[in-house]
Amino acid sequence: MSNSGNSLKNEGIREIAATSLTTSYQNLGSPIEHRAFIVTIWNWTNGQVYLRRTSDPEGVNTQRFPSQTGKIKDAKTNDGIEAPGTQFQVMWAGTPPDDPDGDFWMEIEYV
Repeated sequence: MSNSGNSLKNEGIREIAATSLTTSYQNLGSPIEHRAFIVTIWNWTNGQVYLRRTSDPEGVNTQRFPSQTGKIKDAKTNDGIEAPGTQFQVMWAGTPPDDPDGDFWMEIEYV
């Protein structure tokens, strides 16, 4: 990010408990309100989870997170990486764990 004097702000965390995940996609909180500059994603469940945007091709799983992992997306300098209105969805990847535990969440930082 350029030294423009702007500071990063945070939207509310979007999260879902492992006990609420299913094998069908469901919304992960509400759509993004601002142009996201940094997106941090954590799968702190005991199972693998798919994450997708509702704008991704239907029937295509676009991101997979092994259990107990995370990812920071900051792919573009001086520009947003996710547009306002983007809705993310999540579901178990494959067979859910017998005793689901933990949470899956996303943090959005914007200028």
